[in-house]
Amino acid sequence: MFVETPHSNEFDAYYQQYIDKVKFQDLSHEFTLNHHKMQLFVLQLAEDKWSYAYEEGKWTVADVLMHCSDVEDMFMNRILNIVRGTAIEFQSFDHDVMADFANANELSKHELMDIYSSRRAVTMALLDTLSDEDWMKKGSVEGKSFSVRALVYAMIGHERHHMEIIKERYL
Repeated sequence: MFVETPHSNEFDAYYQQYIDKVKFQDLSHEFTLNHHKMQLFVLQLAEDKWSYAYEEGKWTVADVLMHCSDVEDMFMNRILNIVRGTAIEFQSFDHDVMADFANANELSKHELMDIYSSRRAVTMALLDTLSDEDWMKKGSVEGKSFSVRALVYAMIGHERHHMEIIKERYL
């Protein structure tokens, strides 16, 4: 699926940092690349690093992977509601509260990768059905407007952001 990079009026400026991390307009390729990199990274990670946090109060690698998966799920819920016409205004969510209740550290690498991979398959299946018009539909979170394509670009970049942090601070 080739989707043009969103314009700055399609998202809040905060998300520019994530959108800039997406290099190609072939979003299927970008999602697949992220998935393979994450899968390879997680499955090769030593067990003692799985529950490692680089600083007191910071997330473990397991927490980060669950967070990426949860954010994808939340964004895809917004996208589904926007393109199906059931909602366009959304509340923000507290990712720290979600992480506290996710119990990611109680799951094995393989269990968490199964969750991550399953969610990614659902993401791809829905995105493959979107029309050109759907990609341009808009919603808002707490009054800040965004297009569907901006949300998708932000999802990809958000995941890359966390992969970079893991490499820099956890290994």
